[in-house]
Amino acid sequence: MRFQWHNDWYIGQLNNLQFGVELRHINSPESVGKNNFDLGDLANFVNGNDPIRYYGELRATTVVQSESSRDIAGLYAQYQHVFFDTTYLTLGLRYDGFSNIGSQLSPRFGLVHELSNNHSLKFLYGEAYRAPAENELFLLNNPVLLGNPDLDPETVQSWDFIWVGQWSDTGVSLGYFESRFQDAIVQADIGGGSLKQENMDQHPSKGIEFEISHQLNEQWFLRSIYTYISEKAGISFREADQFGSLMVNYQHDRWNVNVIAVSHGEREMNTVDGEVVTLSNYWQVF
Repeated sequence: MRFQWHNDWYIGQLNNLQFGVELRHINSPESVGKNNFDLGDLANFVNGNDPIRYYGELRATTVVQSESSRDIAGLYAQYQHVFFDTTYLTLGLRYDGFSNIGSQLSPRFGLVHELSNNHSLKFLYGEAYRAPAENELFLLNNPVLLGNPDLDPETVQSWDFIWVGQWSDTGVSLGYFESRFQDAIVQADIGGGSLKQENMDQHPSKGIEFEISHQLNEQWFLRSIYTYISEKAGISFREADQFGSLMVNYQHDRWNVNVIAVSHGEREMNTVDGEVVTLSNYWQVF
């Protein structure tokens, strides 16, 4: 169940205000696995549980996620102001409250300054808050991944510094970003090939992003993005250091066709015996 109320107040030519309320109620019923063997026995096999019971027919025998419910309340406001027709300020604040989990105030700040008709600089800062999901809290009897009902919410503080160049047919941007995590929800190795959701502090994630777009004519449009992560948390080794994408878009009358290619760099992954293997880079085409 969800209720939302949003307001947009045009105060004057130089400022405006948005604010609202969001209320939600989530009710997750108990989930039961149907197997011809006992899934709970399999999950505890690494702890010496032997034998694994076999039933010879499908039975709904094993609870795989506990029943749960939560109430969520969100309040937010954002104020925007223009200075000297060239500088734009954005101030925002959001409150999130989760029953049985906690609450958080998350500020947001943005400053955009136009250096000229073609160049501008942006400085953006924001904090984000994510409460653990139901499966992260209440997953049970799983031989690979277990939930943790004692999880705390994770928070991240991010800031970006971006240069933007805009001409009649071409746009270019180059930005530096940095994110700092607190109580990040990660999958921790608890031995025996099993993982469990845990809260851990991470080292910051830092990198640069470059984007260029060009309108060839009325029909053809090109856009390319490249991201390089210069520093990332040790427990985020599964993520690639480099990402890229290229889009070609064709539009004529009521028809629009595009092709998008996305590239992911090399990644690493833990094996069951604790070793680390390198996964090759790959492309996806849409």
